[in-house]
Amino acid sequence: MSDDDFMGKVERHWKNRGLDYSPDKLRENFRLYGPQKRAASLDTLDEALANFTPETSEGALREALEMTELRQALDDEHHSLLRVGR
Repeated sequence: MSDDDFMGKVERHWKNRGLDYSPDKLRENFRLYGPQKRAASLDTLDEALANFTPETSEGALREALEMTELRQALDDEHHSLLRVGR
């Protein structure tokens, strides 16, 4: 993937602010968002996945898999929070 890939942007965003970046940290923060912000975050991930162009490099494919797994975990979390009225 190019330097403008989604996960790279997210990582640079957090690192530029001196904050910890990890999928676990993203999941933890995701729980604090309201329903609209969670849905917008999921839409952003969907757009990044839709714009993914497969490359032959193993790193790019691994990153796409990680992004897909993160997206699924966040979607599950979002629906769990909606079920309890949050």
